[in-house]
Amino acid sequence: MASNAYEWVLEGDIEACFDTIDHAALMGRVRRRIGDKRVLALVKAFLKAGSLYRDRSAGGDPTGTPQGGILSLLLANVALWVLDEHFAGLWRNRVERVPRQIS
Repeated sequence: MASNAYEWVLEGDIEACFDTIDHAALMGRVRRRIGDKRVLALVKAFLKAGSLYRDRSAGGDPTGTPQGGILSLLLANVALWVLDEHFAGLWRNRVERVPRQIS
């Protein structure tokens, strides 16, 4: 069965993705979907928690999510949703749509 759907895949590698997520921008996007202040406080605490290093020193950064943390993948997807919106907007605004040729 043939389909006339337009689908595309964008593959890329975002350098230091987990390390560079802006906390303020991320929390703004989370607040759009979550209204419970307790949950928002928990997410913010997770972002501010920092990491414990092998030399037993602790560090916290104003950007990034702890890699391997239980919320990191979810929060990275929330942050990267901006890219999905951007490219979906570009796709919607295309004047010319060329259907894919099936051989």
